[in-house]
Amino acid sequence: MGRISVFHERFEYDDWANRRAMDSLRSTDPPSERGRRVLAHIVGAQDVWLSRIEPGEPNTNGWPDLSILQIEARLEGLRGIWEMKLDQIKESALDARLSYKNLAGEPFTTPLWQILDHLLFHGAYHRGQIASQVRSEGGTPILTDYVQFTRR
Repeated sequence: MGRISVFHERFEYDDWANRRAMDSLRSTDPPSERGRRVLAHIVGAQDVWLSRIEPGEPNTNGWPDLSILQIEARLEGLRGIWEMKLDQIKESALDARLSYKNLAGEPFTTPLWQILDHLLFHGAYHRGQIASQVRSEGGTPILTDYVQFTRR
């Protein structure tokens, strides 16, 4: 399995896990406000990184204020965008270094594969926070572990 195929599977997992985290949020009534903000941040971070990968004006809103329905719609859009991007990338392009500025305006240069890994690990980190928040509010967090995804 080539690296692009691995990233396809990882982004499919990320989308699956984000949707399950959203279902966890809905297990509390009303849905966890803190959890909603964190899930919106996962979406916002993906948008920020997409804007760094694509030429054009950078997106600097890593914490958008999105409703559950807006998050759901954006996740749908992101799934298609990442599928398309990964289809367009050649294996060698994963090693290409991208220059960008972080949200504090500091310049960095990072290989594309590390950016993609960062996005995946970033989402997993925050989904753990969402699960903890849902549990603290009396809800039942839904498992988002990778092994659960592979057992579907």
